[in-house]
Amino acid sequence: RHLRRPCSRRDCQEPRAIVAATTRNPDREKLLRTSGVDQVFIDTGSIAGQVREVCPSGFDKVLELVGTTTLKDSLRCAKQRGIVCMTGIVGNKWSFDNFAPMEAIPTAVSLTTYAGEAEDFMRTPLAKLVEQIAAGSLHVQVGKIFRLDEIVEAHRCMEENKAGGKIVVLTWPRLGRFALAPLRKKLVGSRLSLLATLLFDLLVDPPLVAER
Repeated sequence: RHLRRPCSRRDCQEPRAIVAATTRNPDREKLLRTSGVDQVFIDTGSIAGQVREVCPSGFDKVLELVGTTTLKDSLRCAKQRGIVCMTGIVGNKWSFDNFAPMEAIPTAVSLTTYAGEAEDFMRTPLAKLVEQIAAGSLHVQVGKIFRLDEIVEAHRCMEENKAGGKIVVLTWPRLGRFALAPLRKKLVGSRLSLLATLLFDLLVDPPLVAER
């Protein structure tokens, strides 16, 4: 679960939010903070009490990734006129056994969902995100990298929650920079050089990532 509220500092040069995240594993706090999280809540099944101690009025936005098993608690973490968006069902439960809207949804809190359809993906500003990644202002935590023939191990890593970041599956063998150096040289001179070379470097010669 992720929670955010606007940055209140007057010296903020870029639009940003103060971001909080939850984890059931206290050992993951350092990893989350390295990834840019400002506040970490240890999820024991309910975090609303912890949230109100840090932010008494609640958060402006709450992103619910677990699903219906924690949604009612997440709704209690939002401030009035705040928004809770459910976009994940990793809790493996798709519906409420008993749902009373007047009881579950606090006054003036909005509840919505996001499914991530094709048109949503097309509106994603990929070029801008790549520029931010290249500049180091946007950090993407890559946990483990697998080949396609290691898909069983990749799925097991995901199920056991051992990746410590995004899981990347490559669809062709590692050939190395030397063998494909001429191709990379052409990409550098192309109009899509920034995006193409970043993808080339990741897919052809990915970094070695230790298992967490």
